[in-house]
Amino acid sequence: MHKTIEARSTRKKSKPIMHFDTDSYDILVDNCCSQSITNSLQDFIKPPKVSDMKIKGFNGHTTQTKVGKVRWRIYDDGGRIHNIILPNTYYSAHAESRLLSPQHWAQIAKNGRGTKCTTYHDAIILEWDNRRFKRTIPINRHTRNVGIISTPTGINGYLHKCEEYDKAHQVTAFPATIEHEDDLHVETDDEEETIDQDIQQPEPEPIQHEGAIEEERTSPLQIGFNDTQHDVVDEHPTFLDDVQEYMHWHYRLNHASHVVMIKLANNKMLPQRITQIQKKMDKQRAKPPMCNDCYCAKASRTPWRGKPSKDDSKKTNRKLKPGDVVSVDQLESSVPGLLGQMTGIPTTQRTTGSSVYVDHAEDLSYIFHHLSLTSEETVK
Repeated sequence: MHKTIEARSTRKKSKPIMHFDTDSYDILVDNCCSQSITNSLQDFIKPPKVSDMKIKGFNGHTTQTKVGKVRWRIYDDGGRIHNIILPNTYYSAHAESRLLSPQHWAQIAKNGRGTKCTTYHDAIILEWDNRRFKRTIPINRHTRNVGIISTPTGINGYLHKCEEYDKAHQVTAFPATIEHEDDLHVETDDEEETIDQDIQQPEPEPIQHEGAIEEERTSPLQIGFNDTQHDVVDEHPTFLDDVQEYMHWHYRLNHASHVVMIKLANNKMLPQRITQIQKKMDKQRAKPPMCNDCYCAKASRTPWRGKPSKDDSKKTNRKLKPGDVVSVDQLESSVPGLLGQMTGIPTTQRTTGSSVYVDHAEDLSYIFHHLSLTSEETVK
C-alpha cells in the first residue's frame, strides 16, 4: 500500500510592507571618482554655476556641467541624521546616480585623517568629524557589490505635488442639505390612527427561571441501569446504500483491506451499521466494491526479487529467448511532463507521450518518454 507524506510549513509568509516615501534617494560611494557628482539641481544650496569641466566615463564624456555646493543628509550607525556639505560638487543631467567621492569629502573636511573611508570584503565604513561618527555600508549581491547610502525618508515631495494639483484644479463643492428625522413632518390617515389605537399589545408572559420547579416531586426518581449500551456510538453519517457505506469507511480507514475491515467488525471496533454490512458480506462471501486507488496501487507493483511463483515456472518452460517476443504500446498524456535533468539550465521541453516495451521472455518492461508522438520521434 502506497503512503503519501505531506509536509506543510507552519511559517506564514510575510506580507509585503508598503513604504510611503518620496524624498529619499541613493548615494553611491566611489573611490575612483575625483569629485562628487549629483544628477539633481535640488541638492544645491544655491543655484550652481556653469562649468567647463568634462566628466569622463565608460559611456564617453559630458560637457554640459555645473558646479556648486550641495547638502546631503545621511544616517550614522546610531540613527542620527547629519548634513554633509560638499562644495565644488558637479552636476550632470546624464549621470545615472549620485556619486560620493570619499577623498573629496576628506579634503574639504581638513581634519587630517579624521575623515576616512575603509573598504572591506563585505562592507565600506565611513568615518568623519575626527572619527566621532561612523556609517557602515554593506556590500552584497543585493547592492550589486557597490556601497549604497540611502538618505532619510519623507513625504515632502508628495505634499508639494498635492499643493500644485490643488492650485491647478480648483475643487467645486456644493452645500449639503441633511434633514434630521425630528424635522421631517409625517402625515398619517385618521383610519390608520384609529386602527393603531384599537390594537392592544399582548400582555407579557411571566418569565420562568431555570431554577424554578413547576411541580413538587414527592417520590424519588427511578433510574434504570439495565438498558443496553453500545460500545461504539454512531456519530458518523450513514448511507442508505451498502456500497456507499462500505466505501465511506474504506476511505476513513486509509484504504484498509477487506480482511482488516472484517476483523475490526468482529472485534466490535466499528459502528453497528458497517458491522452488519461486513458480517453479511462475510457470510455470502461477496467481493468488496472496487476502489480505483487500490487497484492502481496494486497494478504498479512488479515483483523484482524473491522466489519464483507457479506462474513464473510455467513461463520458463516456454522456449523463448530475450528479444523473441516484445510487446509495444504507446500512451499519450494530457498533462505535459518534465524531463529528467541532473545538471545545467532547466529545459523548457516537456514530454507528451511514452512508449512501453515488455519482453515476454524475461518480463522486463522499459518505458521511453517522447516529446511528441510523431513517426520520427517514435522511431528515434
